[in-house]
Amino acid sequence: MQPRQAEQSQFIEHTMSFIGSLLGSDKIAFYQVDEHQRLIEFRLRNIDREFHDAYLDGMHAYDPLHVTRLSLADSSRNIFQLHDEECDGPPSNIVKYREFLTFFQVSDVFEMLFRCEGRVIAGASVLYDELVSFNRPLALLQTVHAYIEFNLMRYIRQSDHYMRTILGSRYGLSSREIDVAELICCGRTNAEIGQLLRVGLATVKTHLIKIYQKLGVENRASVVAFISHLR
Repeated sequence: MQPRQAEQSQFIEHTMSFIGSLLGSDKIAFYQVDEHQRLIEFRLRNIDREFHDAYLDGMHAYDPLHVTRLSLADSSRNIFQLHDEECDGPPSNIVKYREFLTFFQVSDVFEMLFRCEGRVIAGASVLYDELVSFNRPLALLQTVHAYIEFNLMRYIRQSDHYMRTILGSRYGLSSREIDVAELICCGRTNAEIGQLLRVGLATVKTHLIKIYQKLGVENRASVVAFISHLR
């Protein structure tokens, strides 16, 4: 593990402990979110592996706290409780999801989302064995959230995940254009990029033209310099 990765891993572990202590539960899942709003790179603490696998296998489609639903809400909100959010979901989905939670003896969930450039890039789920009557001031939770989000950016900014997020949200590159840009940074020729992405040479050249236009650069070397600056 590289020093930066080790430092990030340690920060996430400390963050999970901090969140668990504040919210009163030792059952926590921390995850990152890719540009397609898929949950990746999970860190689990005291969460049943069977529960986690079943969630990923399909039960996430019924979860009122899934990032695909919460990201459509007011972007100023970043702390959610299942007990509140399930009131707005389709009743049949809520019943199915509640049956799933009950089977694994989960009664309530808190979700914290962390954003970069307005897009959700990470989150933490805190699970409870019983319904939570949470009495800590919202202002305190918001302050803690802001602290975690700010420090999380120290590590996300060093990752390819952050780079893809910025290229997509700030500069408007498509997912495939970002793939091409990454391969340019690896020193690949147009022919090699076409082979790796299984597209024709003309398509690669079209992607390059669009990348130059969107980044405001004129050549491949400038693309490399531009992306190196982001990292």
